[in-house]
Amino acid sequence: TAPGGTHPSQAQGIYVFKMNPNDGGLTLLQVAKIANPSYLALDPGFRHLYCVNEMTAGAVSSFAISQTNGQLSFINTVPTNGQDTTHLSVQPSGQYLFAASYTSGNFQVFQIDGDGSIGNMTDNFQSVGNGTGPNPARQEGPHAH
Repeated sequence: TAPGGTHPSQAQGIYVFKMNPNDGGLTLLQVAKIANPSYLALDPGFRHLYCVNEMTAGAVSSFAISQTNGQLSFINTVPTNGQDTTHLSVQPSGQYLFAASYTSGNFQVFQIDGDGSIGNMTDNFQSVGNGTGPNPARQEGPHAH
């Protein structure tokens, strides 16, 4: 989300800041342009950043993190085959990326390649059942996140 908490559809991408440890001030370093970034996750070595592209046709994207200045370099974006992908997590070994798609109610598993790019989808699990919970008027089906 952009500085000041703007709505994600108004944000231009991922905002990278440098923090001054003396006064807590922030300096904008970069805006890594990407469509509707939402949830973020880092690999265990802090060399790659992953984000969900929270749109009807869900996707996840990867970036390399410069070890000298912290700036992001885009690597790739892959579709999740889910709607409104909202959450992701990197497996502790750094070999797999897990994603959850809210509207379609499915979970995806992607291989993470050696260069940090998001590789092949290895699994796609669909939630089954009605998933309505205690308030069916509010939730018509399973919402993964």
